[in-house]
Amino acid sequence: MYDARALELDPAWVAQCQREEFLLLVRRAVSDRVVTAQEHRKLDLARELIGMPEAEAEEALHAIVSEAESFFGKPVRDG
Repeated sequence: MYDARALELDPAWVAQCQREEFLLLVRRAVSDRVVTAQEHRKLDLARELIGMPEAEAEEALHAIVSEAESFFGKPVRDG
C-alpha cells in the first residue's frame, strides 16, 4: 500500500486488484477440492489485510466453491 500511494496509483484500482487477487487465492485453495485449516487462515489473513468485509469474502467463497463443485462434479470439503 505504501508503494501504491508513493506511485500515486488510484486507490479504487488498487482495491479492485486486491479483491481479484483474493478471488484467485480462493480458487487456488479449492482447486484440489480440499480447503485445509492453513488455507482458511491464509484466506482470512488476506481478507483482513485488504480490508474486505467478512460477509463479502464469505459470499465470494461460497460462489467459488459452488462453481468448483459444479466443474468437478464432487464436493469441496474442509481438510
